[in-house]
Amino acid sequence: MTKSGPQGPLFDFGAAPAWLGGLLRCGAPVSTADRMFRARNIWTEPLTCLGWSQTEACAIVPGKVLSAAGAAILRKMLILSFMGLMSAAAAREALPQKFSLQGKTLVYDTETDVTDGLAEITEEDVAHLRDILKQSPEISELQLNSVGGSVYAGEEIAGLVLEYGLDTLVDGTCISACVDVFLAGERRRMTIGSSIGFHQRNWPSDAVHKYYRSERKRRRWATPFEFGSWIYEDTQREVYEHLSYMVARGVEPGFAIETLRTDPDGEWYPSRLRLIAAGVLRELRPGQTP
Repeated sequence: MTKSGPQGPLFDFGAAPAWLGGLLRCGAPVSTADRMFRARNIWTEPLTCLGWSQTEACAIVPGKVLSAAGAAILRKMLILSFMGLMSAAAAREALPQKFSLQGKTLVYDTETDVTDGLAEITEEDVAHLRDILKQSPEISELQLNSVGGSVYAGEEIAGLVLEYGLDTLVDGTCISACVDVFLAGERRRMTIGSSIGFHQRNWPSDAVHKYYRSERKRRRWATPFEFGSWIYEDTQREVYEHLSYMVARGVEPGFAIETLRTDPDGEWYPSRLRLIAAGVLRELRPGQTP
């Protein structure tokens, strides 16, 4: 039963531990206990702000009301509870950039202002997410807003979503590597006005050059042409693995192939109905019935 005061629900008595009933014992009337709270600046309004009248307080333990000792104990418990809430709030504020917590939903927003970092999906985000999920087992959903970033990091984050069995939600936009993360969700939803975009993967020329210079000795590429041959084979393998992943996550195969049509510099934004029909969006978890 939730008791409501002027500002809405203040205390869920049904969820209270059994020892709380022990605080309601014979002695001073509720009004006296009320004055004790106010005298110590712990409570500035009557106890009825909890939604309890004196009659209701007595009815919890018939014929009994709060004693002075019980009121003091309750005051301490309220202080400890308040400190716990403050600690939880501090923990939420201490989350790494791009992350915030809203109840059981962890928000991952790479489009927010980032200090000394990239405003995209990065490998550092993988470690941050892993730590957050370990420390907050109550998280059941990952909310996304991202235009993408590192393909490798996106795949690693998707692996964590799968490992923890999270639902996913797009609130804003989700493009490129973000889609891999989204598809890892059990239940996959998108808020009104949001969008999911697809395009071909890209490997910028400067990154290709850097990779060639760092790996040519280890892989024994005698010429850039041997490196080009390896790229051709590796690209086909990567495309196959990505399409297989999409199909394994319940995406219709024809739709998965169609996501390869758009060049890396553009985006294809299917309609909500198309995303539902293709299995990208799904309101129910696999095996769950309406």
